[in-house]
Amino acid sequence: MIRRLIPVGVRKNKIFFVGFSHCGTTALHHFLKKNSVRSIHSHDNGLYAATIIEQNVIRQRDPLRYLTKFEAFSDLLIASDTAYTEANKYYEEFYEYYPDSYFVYNDRPLDDWIKSRFNHSDFADRQARYFKVDKSELADVWRQINEAHKRETMEFFRDKPRFIHFNIDTDDIRKLTTFLKPDYHFRNFDFKKVNVTR
Repeated sequence: MIRRLIPVGVRKNKIFFVGFSHCGTTALHHFLKKNSVRSIHSHDNGLYAATIIEQNVIRQRDPLRYLTKFEAFSDLLIASDTAYTEANKYYEEFYEYYPDSYFVYNDRPLDDWIKSRFNHSDFADRQARYFKVDKSELADVWRQINEAHKRETMEFFRDKPRFIHFNIDTDDIRKLTTFLKPDYHFRNFDFKKVNVTR
């Protein structure tokens, strides 16, 4: 593996949440910000992280170019009727450029994740138009995407020490803070779930 050069002064040990949106990303983002971690959740001032990351990868450059001021990355999703990117799929590129970083597979029960996506505004309508399927077929589409990504991600990080599988429903937040402790220090342990699927 070629270890790429990154700009001087940029923190190399980022935090990448390589699971999906709707898996606690909003709560994790707020928790990190309360602890002074520079976190980006989906977008910042109209700039969508998923779009920037994908364009950087296509151009074979640092996937975090224009985003290096941030330390934590979650909800790397952009979706419309004609475009769809889940930039968590670029975990290999993240690892290539930032191998000293922390990688977290944020997770939850699959059926709850699917339900959350259906309940999120008009997201299901946009996804049905993008995939050219009936909404009744979306659950199977999402299930296949989720299962394939999880299987491939777990295999890639199987022997890498800076990786954890964090279940947003069952794991205590101190599992995450202990994992990040070598480089990130936490004083506020008030972790509150938000946007919980009913």
